[in-house]
Amino acid sequence: MRRWRSWMPLLLLLPVLALWAGPDDSGKAPADERERLGKLESDMRAMVSEVMKVTYPALVFVKPIQKTFERGEEEQRQIFGSGAIISADGYVVTNNHVAEKATQIKCVLFDEREITAEVIGLDRETDIALLKLDPQEIKGGLPFMAFGDSEKLMVGQTVMALGCPLGYEHSVTQGIVSNKKRYLEGVDYNLWI
Repeated sequence: MRRWRSWMPLLLLLPVLALWAGPDDSGKAPADERERLGKLESDMRAMVSEVMKVTYPALVFVKPIQKTFERGEEEQRQIFGSGAIISADGYVVTNNHVAEKATQIKCVLFDEREITAEVIGLDRETDIALLKLDPQEIKGGLPFMAFGDSEKLMVGQTVMALGCPLGYEHSVTQGIVSNKKRYLEGVDYNLWI
């Protein structure tokens, strides 16, 4: 009997929630609700557009030549990845799996300049690599992105992934932060967003 009583307030609230959030007699959401949702969608499009405008110039298309051994022979193959310029003097963050076996790397900037890059550091556990663009090939300043503060990130917050995956043109996708402290089995760095 006690268990039933603890559920009673929720059971009474459900019909009220259904009436408040439900459609009108025509099967559509009420006009003011449709208007509010339309404004939210418009605001979201404007936000995505603004983020793209600010970040795209700092994205790079990473084109490493990797050395592999297939059928007992050494082979060179071109692969593709994405990166982001993180400093005015040309440091670029990309993925370890993109840079780790590279014999040479070129980065294509937003203005289509192709600049040689050097591998500065690799971290297989976090799949992060740091590159440095050749300062001799950089003419003028570079747009760059600043790192955010992961301590200020909140679960449910909208996030976007921008890049040039698989050699495609710039792309954007969005989602939400589902967890700030995800533990992964068998990985030394255990707190993942």
